[in-house]
Amino acid sequence: GQDFDIVFNKFDKNHDSVMSKDEFRVGVRRIFRIPPLELSDKEVNEIFAMISEVRRGEVPRLSSD
Repeated sequence: GQDFDIVFNKFDKNHDSVMSKDEFRVGVRRIFRIPPLELSDKEVNEIFAMISEVRRGEVPRLSSD
């Protein structure tokens, strides 16, 4: 819903309607302020892999239609 759109827009820095692994990592670190001691880069990458499209390595914006 709307909360996802707000978070997605903050993570999607280049506004191309997809969230890259780098955008996700930066969002976790800067927006959510989760330091590497609490969540390693490896764990961030694993979370991203679970939510991203396997072939593209991106998270597309979901249509709210």
